[in-house]
Amino acid sequence: MFLSREQVAAILDATGPHRFLILLAVLTGARRGELGGLRWSDFKFDEGQCGVVHFQRSWGRSTTKGGKERKVPLHPALLPELQVAWQAATSELVFPAPRRGGMRSEAWHVAKLLRNIAKRAHVSLPSGITFHTLRKPFVTHLIRDTGGDITTAQQLAGHSTPTVTMTYYVGRDAAHHASQIADLQVASASATGHTPVTRKRRPMVATTPTSVKADGYASELPRRMPSDFIFL
Repeated sequence: MFLSREQVAAILDATGPHRFLILLAVLTGARRGELGGLRWSDFKFDEGQCGVVHFQRSWGRSTTKGGKERKVPLHPALLPELQVAWQAATSELVFPAPRRGGMRSEAWHVAKLLRNIAKRAHVSLPSGITFHTLRKPFVTHLIRDTGGDITTAQQLAGHSTPTVTMTYYVGRDAAHHASQIADLQVASASATGHTPVTRKRRPMVATTPTSVKADGYASELPRRMPSDFIFL
């Protein structure tokens, strides 16, 4: 299940008082339990360019699902929302239970909340969607917007290997695939002076997405910093 960039933007526009929760999820890939156990002290503004959030626990457990602390740089778009939420905070927990004020239980119905927000945004969601689904657009668009940096996506998502990242968390965006095919450039025989049959080509081995120059050879796309990653 994959949400496109346009679907995520539409959902964010319809979040109302839950905007910080959804924005934090899509810009950090936070798991539901990590958000349930998140404390204001987990935000370190003296680290990185805009600060770093340390996901150290899942619900009341002293570790995350992956068994280790996960550090994610804060996107600049998060800072205004974070400031407003922090000023209104009444608990050391970022998302405390609304009535008793303590930590939320694992019955926190954020999937239902997400479906209700999507309905207001006129975004059609698959019947089996969960809040965890928001991790997939985080990983997919992060890889795409950083020029194919799978290792960074793996580390920020807290996966054990790049294989886990690519197999389970990268969405298949048909529209993006179509645009990539449309951008494909095929070198003509007249431009190179060789026919496609007789010209000797050098082997191409690429670990990142490639573009095709006029001479028919592949070149590595320039990598961009993760700060370019944005849904807005």
